[in-house]
Formats: sequence, C-alpha cells, structure tokens
Amino acid sequence: MTPTAAAIDEVKKCVEAIRAKTGTTIEVTRVVWSDKMYRTWGVASIKPYNGKRQYVIKLASQIFKADTPELRNTVAHEVAHLADFQLYNGWGHGRTWRHVMRTLLGRNPERCVTEEEKAALNVAIPKRLITKYEYACGCSKFLLGGAKHKNANAKAAVNGHTGLRCRKCHEYVKFTGNLKKA
Repeated sequence: MTPTAAAIDEVKKCVEAIRAKTGTTIEVTRVVWSDKMYRTWGVASIKPYNGKRQYVIKLASQIFKADTPELRNTVAHEVAHLADFQLYNGWGHGRTWRHVMRTLLGRNPERCVTEEEKAALNVAIPKRLITKYEYACGCSKFLLGGAKHKNANAKAAVNGHTGLRCRKCHEYVKFTGNLKKA
C-alpha cells in the first residue's frame, strides 16, 4: 500500500473508532504531504476556508516513503489532535488529548517514534535546519536560526551592528562565534 493510501486508511480507521465510542463523527478535511518537513513528522491544523473550518493533517513526505507503523501512529496522533479540538475544545498534548489517544483510539499517548527509529530512517536533514548561532548582549545569551543569523551578519557588515537589540537591556546583540548543532 502506498503511503498516501495508508494514511487515508488510518484516518478512516481512527475516525470510525472515535465515532463508535462517542457517537460523534470527527471531521478530517484533507491529508497533505509536505516536502519541506524533516524534523516534524506530522502536524494537525485548523484553517479557515470560505467561512468554514478545514481540519488538515500534514505529513512529511521525506520521511514516509512507505506504509509503516510509524506512519500509522503519526496519523493517529494527528487525528487525536483534531478530535481533541472537536470534542473537548482542547489542543496540545494535555489531559483530553491523552484521553482521546488512550481511550478512544487505544494508542499509547507517548512519543510516537524514538530517536533510534528516526536515525534508522536515514533522512538527510538540511544543515540550515540544524545549526543555531549564539548571540549575546549585556544581560543574556540566546540562539538564532540560520536566516536571522544571515540577516544580522549582513546588517553588521554595513552598519557595524546587527540591528537586533535586547528587549531587557536594549544593547545591540553580537554574534559570539559559537555554533550549536541541534
């Protein structure tokens, strides 16, 4: 079975399991595949469209190249988010979401995939997504992603400073030279 067919099949199974236990049909408007997701395996979202809500599940096409238990567990995890919102007006991984996972779907509400399973999939994560750059001011240190770092460096080359100020001490922040690989 293709990943797309497996994902749709799992959505239907989860929706039916919830309907059987609650008598309420959960709406999942569509399942979307993203080529840009590397670290996040799936995302549930609610989007307005023509005055109605669309309940969307987005999955990482770079990771799910086959019908695997990880794919099915990720789909169930995301359906649980939509069910939590539609049944209990909840969001996140709180008590009601765990109830949906455990009681309505019969799944473990813990992390879907271990770090070892992620490594076994051998997905190449672009460098820009994993490097963080350390900046500091007079009162604290913090990390910036690649795009912010690039912009700050470009401004520093022209103006002599990054253009970024600390909200507490109002000093310009400076790149410390330290990198953090995430």
